[in-house]
Amino acid sequence: AAAVSTDGSGDAAANKLQAPSSKVHSQPPSLGSIGFESIESVEGRPSRNVPRTGTAESVNSTEMPTLPGAVIWEEGAQKPAPVKEVVIPRLNVDDLQSKQGESSGGTRQSPGEQAGASRAKEPPTKTLQEPAKEVGPDGKLSGSMASTASTCTPQAGASVAALATSTCHQCKIEAHKLFLDPSDTNRYCESCWAEYYGTTPGRTEPLPLVNVEVAEVWPESRLSGMWADTILPGWPPPVVHSTPAPRSARAGQEWSNIKVRVHRQIVGPHAREQVINEPLYAGEILAERYRIKTVVGEGHFTKAFLAEDLQERMSVCLKRHRNLSVEALADLLALGKRMGDRDPDNKHFPVLRDAFYDVVGFTVETLIEGRNCLAMAQSDPGFFKSPANLRHVALGALRGLVLLEEAGAVHNDVKPDNLIWTQEAGGQPFVKLVDFGCARLDSRVEPAGRNWSLAEGGAGHLGKWSPEMALRLPITHASDVWGTAISLCELYCGRFMWRNEGDTAEVILAQSLGLCNLRNGVPPSLLRRSPLDVRQLYTPPPHHFPVRQNSHGQLEALRPARWGLEQVIGEAWRENNKAELGKLLEFTLVVDPANRPKASRVLESCPFVASTP
Repeated sequence: AAAVSTDGSGDAAANKLQAPSSKVHSQPPSLGSIGFESIESVEGRPSRNVPRTGTAESVNSTEMPTLPGAVIWEEGAQKPAPVKEVVIPRLNVDDLQSKQGESSGGTRQSPGEQAGASRAKEPPTKTLQEPAKEVGPDGKLSGSMASTASTCTPQAGASVAALATSTCHQCKIEAHKLFLDPSDTNRYCESCWAEYYGTTPGRTEPLPLVNVEVAEVWPESRLSGMWADTILPGWPPPVVHSTPAPRSARAGQEWSNIKVRVHRQIVGPHAREQVINEPLYAGEILAERYRIKTVVGEGHFTKAFLAEDLQERMSVCLKRHRNLSVEALADLLALGKRMGDRDPDNKHFPVLRDAFYDVVGFTVETLIEGRNCLAMAQSDPGFFKSPANLRHVALGALRGLVLLEEAGAVHNDVKPDNLIWTQEAGGQPFVKLVDFGCARLDSRVEPAGRNWSLAEGGAGHLGKWSPEMALRLPITHASDVWGTAISLCELYCGRFMWRNEGDTAEVILAQSLGLCNLRNGVPPSLLRRSPLDVRQLYTPPPHHFPVRQNSHGQLEALRPARWGLEQVIGEAWRENNKAELGKLLEFTLVVDPANRPKASRVLESCPFVASTP
């Protein structure tokens, strides 16, 4: 299977080809690259155009994560209820495609083809309707988790019911049972699933990294009343107004030329919509330079092709973006320049080589052969139980983060699907960091007062959000160190911080408290620096636990059911061969970013990575 990073989560749901991924926010196109083991031809039998990791699950959202587990859809059956009580509006995939001009793979039928299809074999079409919203006496929507200060996952503007389907996306044959693949949000029969992955889809939901429980249910009046009688010294923090960049920083000019193909018969958004999903064929040449060979991956925002650069006589990864704005492309170019200065030999990161517009935007990137670490863990659950194998992941990720910090950039989406396991010339494993679609500048290199985390509502996969991201603090390199530590935990134990839409930001933060063994909740020293209204989101002293509104409109205080790293690496880890791994996790899983070590310090101080095998 191909291991592709085409996110715009990347959600891996986001994106890898994530969907989600599971990305929490709508992501810009990825600067990630592509690694693959084998390639399927575009011609002949419909190929599965998404490199998937052998998993399926019941999430139907705009950003889909790659997690174990599957849910069976039976013809005529209702969609299963969410695992959690929280009601989160979700956008149907087909509706999303029509609204955003995005495709989840394959060629969609024209209205005429749909009309001529056999209706006897298809389930009756249901009308998509906006679900009724009940307004309580306080004027708030019942079951809504919306809040002007909430750290919950941003939600779609509309919620629609999913259309039933009984046709396998690959073989186009009706099947009694279909399985949803979160990598591309398409449903497949068991036969096609087994043919692609080599195993039947799992039917169990993954376990959480840390179990979370409801510590207490709070009436809203009691929560606000107790906070009214409490003083949190130093909160709210002083407002620092953003200052413009100094003129000296704007003096130098750096330009990039982008080719745009002119189509005289295509003018306006409607005309573009008619051709935006037309397939590219093997042998087709784009921009008078790149010959298409085969499709190797597809996500919510991009479709990746293996192509040949006819000028350089080399293989490249060509990505077709469904909504590549000039602003998003400028971001990718800026990040690429910064990273290229620190990694001139392209050892740690992929390279953005070219970009052009032909109805839609295209980017051309270096090709990386390998597998993403999540796919490896799912195909061989015991692979990363070996400290030696996990050490290669830690080394590759941390070395890449050192260069990113020097470049003044933050990845914001460090997770197993974005860590590509490759082999160096001598056969030594080497892990590379890909998919820079969520990357931003480190707040320390931006003008004073800027806080993109607050302005944009965070970035990256919700399951790897650092505590400071949930609190909307300015984000630095330390946030990537947190994401690396969480990735190591997940790869080792096979459990995940984020599993489905019921795992909101409050659930993720509660798990973080458990890993850090913070039995009194979020430290006041961290809470007082948040620009959010913490009185609505956390319980008052002496325990500051995150508060979530459930489907009944009740406020639930969440806390971990277990504490410490023992739940991840075992009770006696200090006395066995996991001691060095445990000390690295203890060293990096620090809730306050001001006290969390840099990647360079981790490499210098932790024996797990300091003594390279």
